[in-house]
Amino acid sequence: MRSKQPLNSIQLVYEAAHNGEKWKAALQSIAKLVNADSGAMLSLDHEVKEANGSYTYNIPDELLALYNTRGDDPNYPIMLHAVPLGHAVAADDVITDRKELETRYGNYYSEVMKPFGHYYIAGIFLFNDEHRAVALGFQRSYKTGPWEKEELQLLTDIAPHIQRSLILYKEYTKLRTHALALKSGLNNLTMGVIVFNNHLEIIYSNPIADSVLDYHPALKRIKNNLYATNHEDTKRINIALKKAQTYLFSNLDSYSNSVSALGLKHPDKPIPLSVMIKPSNKELLETESCCTMYINDPDNNQPIVPEALQSTFNLTPKESMVAIGIANGLTIKEIANQQGVQESSTKTHLKSVFGKLGINRQTQLVKILLSGPFRVDF
Repeated sequence: MRSKQPLNSIQLVYEAAHNGEKWKAALQSIAKLVNADSGAMLSLDHEVKEANGSYTYNIPDELLALYNTRGDDPNYPIMLHAVPLGHAVAADDVITDRKELETRYGNYYSEVMKPFGHYYIAGIFLFNDEHRAVALGFQRSYKTGPWEKEELQLLTDIAPHIQRSLILYKEYTKLRTHALALKSGLNNLTMGVIVFNNHLEIIYSNPIADSVLDYHPALKRIKNNLYATNHEDTKRINIALKKAQTYLFSNLDSYSNSVSALGLKHPDKPIPLSVMIKPSNKELLETESCCTMYINDPDNNQPIVPEALQSTFNLTPKESMVAIGIANGLTIKEIANQQGVQESSTKTHLKSVFGKLGINRQTQLVKILLSGPFRVDF
């Protein structure tokens, strides 16, 4: 057998670390490298005894479905302890008597392997603990012939790269999942959130922030940059962003000095736009995030349809108006004054709202009302 270089396969393996769709291409490259007809990344759950083909190359769907249904691949126990983790081995090298090997395979050989032309099997166990095992399996037909030592050595040489890639893939997946969950939460916040990168350019803004930038005259977004209508306010924003940036990339201990609160005024708005700028927690969003701006427009009430609350939660008209008042930041006393009733009556209505919605805090009520389909969109 001619010496083959696995560099292209290794490159694909590391690309798969941050893009799971690359695993199929990586398996194909490795299979061709060792002259295999097909290949699969397989996992076995030790607790429930279930097998699963995570990524495959040239494995028919019906075979994969059969494999996942049966979950009793005899190649696992045959190969598992034959060699150390990360070392490739062929089933025929573990049990050299073919008749004995097929006896060990049992019905699995006649029902799963033989119908699909799988005669010679090689594998590498990458991980194995009390919870599950992860392995690569490669298949050959009788015509292709048995595995050569050089081919098994190539698989062994590639195995450490696959192990590292899988560890990286797991960590990338955790980070992506966390980031997606966080962005979903930010999207449902009742205040505007804008995140800036190290160049102080906007890399994220939630729907509330987008809405404020659209309608409020004190702030405007031009491409990825943020400006105030008032030139002096723009300077104040930039100073605040740089202050937060300096804290993030220095050893300063005083976090409070890195947080800035601004009021952005405009002649057309009686109440200033409230803005707070602080350093970002990189672990919470993206590694390139630097500063976060929180925006709140005290002059902008949330237009919630009372009829929608009444039909959805079976609220009375008075209960729905109390709930809307809370969502718009009013106190119990202010709601009572608006309705011309005693504070005790308003508290009774609010308690009833809590009971019907299954909650016990005003913040929960605000979140439900502002994240649900109860607002009027203009």
